[in-house]
Amino acid sequence: MHSRTGRSTAELARALDQARERLEHLERMVAQCGSELLTGAMDCLDAPVFILSPDTRIVYCNAPAALMADLERTEVIGATAAEILPEDQAELLTRHLHEVMELGEPLLCAGCLELARFGRRTMCAAQHRYVTTAGESYVVTTIYDATDQAEAEENLRKNASDVRQMFDAAPTAVLVVGLADGIILYANSRAEHIFAMPKEELIGHRTLEGLWEDMEAYSEARSMFLEGRDVEELEVVSTNLSGQRIWLLGSSSNVNFEGEPAALLNFVDITERKLAEKAVRQAEQTYRTIFENAAEGIFQSAPEGRLLNANQAMASILGYGSPDELLAQVTDLAVHLYVNAADRARLFSLVAEHGSVANFECPLKRKDGSTFWAALSVSAVRDEMGRVEHIEGLLRDESARKRAEQELTIRATRDQLTGLANRAHFLRRLAEFLEAGGDAGGRMAVLFIDLDFFKQINDTYGHHVGDEVLREVARRLRRALYGSGEPARLGGDEFAALLYQSGENGHVESVARRIIEDLNCPIEVDGLHCRIGCSVGASVFPDNGMDAEDLLQKADEAMYTVKESGKNDFRPFQTGA
Repeated sequence: MHSRTGRSTAELARALDQARERLEHLERMVAQCGSELLTGAMDCLDAPVFILSPDTRIVYCNAPAALMADLERTEVIGATAAEILPEDQAELLTRHLHEVMELGEPLLCAGCLELARFGRRTMCAAQHRYVTTAGESYVVTTIYDATDQAEAEENLRKNASDVRQMFDAAPTAVLVVGLADGIILYANSRAEHIFAMPKEELIGHRTLEGLWEDMEAYSEARSMFLEGRDVEELEVVSTNLSGQRIWLLGSSSNVNFEGEPAALLNFVDITERKLAEKAVRQAEQTYRTIFENAAEGIFQSAPEGRLLNANQAMASILGYGSPDELLAQVTDLAVHLYVNAADRARLFSLVAEHGSVANFECPLKRKDGSTFWAALSVSAVRDEMGRVEHIEGLLRDESARKRAEQELTIRATRDQLTGLANRAHFLRRLAEFLEAGGDAGGRMAVLFIDLDFFKQINDTYGHHVGDEVLREVARRLRRALYGSGEPARLGGDEFAALLYQSGENGHVESVARRIIEDLNCPIEVDGLHCRIGCSVGASVFPDNGMDAEDLLQKADEAMYTVKESGKNDFRPFQTGA
């Protein structure tokens, strides 16, 4: 019995079997090329390949498939089978797709197919494979022209040199190994390059014996080859003759090579991929080590303020026992971490605008509710649309630095013995008030206060008692000026005071008399009753001067008139006095 093409049923069955074996071998080769080479590799296949969704919509086709349909690839992808094939063939294909998806096993079919490029109906083999990826189901359909295949294979047998040329052009290393003795019968140019061994030496070699690092894996693989079992994926670590360590991904299938049963081995060099994976693992380990052992807090947070990840240092700085406890309890940074929620909003706004922010200082809260100053350095990680995906950052506890800065500020602006403003700070404050008071048209006054009889106390009782007297003077000045002015120690036994609103001269004198009265009261130190007094001079802005130094000098001159006339009294500055 002969088919419409003139071939016997047995010949057609044999041709279909050979087509199936070749298709399976080609698909295995394509599977090893990796996602980066998939499109190019499939375009190099002779067989048309379609990938269809369950509703027969074509989501991918290779170049031979587009040529078979006599359409551009862009016209094929997205079309349904009904738009490409005649109605009866589209219905048949739909049934086949449903069948292979229900069974989950490959389905090999034979039949007539309308091939546009031949302009006739011809016998073809079609293999359907069910695959799933990313939760989606697809069917990979490979179509082979069984009519031409038998002739093509006959031509290949007659032209062995053409076969070798084809293998030499392959991007993978190809070896043919005799099943009888494991001797390499053929090697292509790529194999010569990968194993750093001339083809003449590879041929006749016993299946790369001595080049495999894992001899147990070598023995297992060799047994599989010699037993004639197909191998879909085999990872090999080898050292080629140049001493280079290489990783290969191999597959094998049974073939008849020049009349002998043999295994066709294909190896893809995955050395670069393996080295890249190793580098990634090392980088991840380095990052993990830094992340876990860093002294600074390292964290990731979502744009809405949820903490995603944190290291131990972050947890410790914030008063939590572990990162897990921190992540469980700090669910909203604006609420649980920031003292002022507006600080978090301002920081995120700056990051969204500039991409990163360094040393953003603000107060934060610890687990126990205490606050501390922190410095945050953060950057935005964006998705493919440019939106902020998450925030990565570092956190430093700046409490010690802030305390040191405050201490330096105090040392620079305060008298170390009494805690009052020192001379430099007093003059700065006076200048500020003069500028503000001058703009508002207000009046203010400067008092210059010099202690009477303080030298005798120092000489009689010593500096320890003298220092305690000065501290008590400072306390009494603060009390006398509370709410109406600021006292300062200019040095030694000289003090000064800034009166915010002097009003009439009577107000200045009233404050000065109160100070004199307070300082006339005995000061008790270690059971000693120390009596001092003070001489006070005053100058008024704007009557007596317009700048700080001038006003202080004139208040000093007024104070000296008191000293000269008997001490323990008050005088305002008078021109020509």
